[in-house]
Amino acid sequence: MALSMLKSTRGTRVLDDKKHVKTIPTKYAPVFEKVNSKMTFDKKRLNPDERKNLEIAFHWHKFLIKISTSNRILFRLIKDQKPVATRLVITPSTERKELILDNELKMVAPEKLFNLFPEPKSIFQNF
Repeated sequence: MALSMLKSTRGTRVLDDKKHVKTIPTKYAPVFEKVNSKMTFDKKRLNPDERKNLEIAFHWHKFLIKISTSNRILFRLIKDQKPVATRLVITPSTERKELILDNELKMVAPEKLFNLFPEPKSIFQNF
């Protein structure tokens, strides 16, 4: 399956052997390559799950670009990872929102990414 993309006025068209198979919004074009394995090409419009996957990948990409200049050590640790889930950690003094990556690394989550995932699990810690 050789996918190519063609920009148009209504969005970016995804072509498979010069046949239009899917239309995605233009802002998702840079991250489509990472998410296209989760896509179904039976319909040309995005379903809600595909749109959510693209939105998560888009915000993760923007976060990586931002952190690549401000915190290079953290960037090197997480540059090849993908967010899988979120969790809300409740301690006696504070609450923090964590993002779980696919290598089981947990980090403090940016607010936009945290809100994209459905119902985070709550973890209680005594320390």
